[in-house]
Amino acid sequence: MDAKKADELRNSKEFRAFANNAVWYMQPNEALADINFFLVHIMAKLPEAAFDYAKNRFKLTEDDFVEALRNAPPGEFIYEENWAEWNEKLGLNPPLPFPRKYPKSTLS
Repeated sequence: MDAKKADELRNSKEFRAFANNAVWYMQPNEALADINFFLVHIMAKLPEAAFDYAKNRFKLTEDDFVEALRNAPPGEFIYEENWAEWNEKLGLNPPLPFPRKYPKSTLS
């Protein structure tokens, strides 16, 4: 997402209210400091209806969510199945690698 669009969202009273409800453990300015983090949070932690609402109400594109997935930090998506579902829903083929804190080989 370009910087202008991200700033417009951060300054939107309605989007800030949405962020306040979506990320209850942070203030809206914290949750929206990294728009990619916020969009990943919507996908990973909220019902799919929140994704649909954000996409339609705030004119977010699938590309906005794909960019967020590309920048997803380890730990937001807990289950690889959930990650795979979002990759499929957003048409990513091949799917993006699951974000891990450590390479999979060191977890054995």
